[in-house]
Amino acid sequence: MKEDVPHHWNILWITPFCILFSDVVLTINNQWISGINQLISRILIIIACFAIFKCTSIDLKEKKSKDDILNNNQLLKLQVSDLNNRFQDIEKNKESLNILRHDMRHHLYLIKTMLDKCNYNEINSIIDNISKNLSETNIISFCKNPIIDASLSAYIEKAIEKGITVNTKIDIPFDLNIDTTDLAVVILNLMENALNASSKQKSNKDKIIQISSKYSNGTLAFRVKNRFDGKVDFDEEGLPVTSSFGHGIGMRSVKAFTEKYNSSLSCSFENGWFSTILFINNC
Repeated sequence: MKEDVPHHWNILWITPFCILFSDVVLTINNQWISGINQLISRILIIIACFAIFKCTSIDLKEKKSKDDILNNNQLLKLQVSDLNNRFQDIEKNKESLNILRHDMRHHLYLIKTMLDKCNYNEINSIIDNISKNLSETNIISFCKNPIIDASLSAYIEKAIEKGITVNTKIDIPFDLNIDTTDLAVVILNLMENALNASSKQKSNKDKIIQISSKYSNGTLAFRVKNRFDGKVDFDEEGLPVTSSFGHGIGMRSVKAFTEKYNSSLSCSFENGWFSTILFINNC
C-alpha cells in the first residue's frame, strides 16, 4: 500500500502571501499599478492566494475524514479480534466442561468409596478440585448480544487491569434492528474515552466507570459515566471539546452514528461525573 505523503498545507499558504506582501513593500512609495504587466502579476498572485487557501481547506477536511476512518477501522479490528478470542475461550471452556462431565462419574465413585471408608478429608479434597475446575470454565457475560458482549468484555478487562472499578447493569437483547457492528464501535468509543479519563485520575477512589443500559419497546438507552477532576468545555453541539491532537475523533464517530440512525446523544458534567447518554429508537 502506498504511504500517505506528509501534509504541509497548514504552512504552505504563507508562501503566496509573503510574495504579495513583498511586492507591496517594494512598490509602497511608487504607483500601485504602473502597467498592464504589473496588474496581471498582482491579479495572478491574488488568485494563487485563494487557490492555496482552498486547497488547504479541502486537504484538511480530507485528512480529518481519513483520521476518522482510520480510528474506526482500528476499533473494528480490535472488536473483531476480541470477539474471536472470546469465541475461542468459549470453545475451550466447552471442551473442559465435556471433560468434567465425562470424569464426573469417576469422581462420584471415588466420593462413594471415601464415604464408605469415612475418609472425609479426601472427600473435601475431591470436591474442592471439582469446584476449582468448574470456576476455571466460568465465562462472565454482560449482555445477551454476543458482539456487544465481546466489545464490553475487552475494555472492561483493560480497565480492571489498570485498577479501575467498573460497575455494570446492562440490558441489550440478542437481536437488534440496527447494525450491531456500528453499535459495538460506538460503545468502544465511549468506553475508550471513559477508560482514558479514569486512568488519569489521581485518587484511586475516582478511578471508576459506570455502564448501564435499558432496552424497552424498541428503544435502547446506553449510558457511560466516569469520574473526572478537570474542566470540561462543550461545543455548540454539546460535545466535549479537546485541544489534544488526535483526540475527539471518537465523539465525532458517535455523533455520526446518531445521525445515521436518527438517535440522540447527550453529554453532561456535574459534581465531578462526566456522563454520556445515547438514545437509539427503533433499535
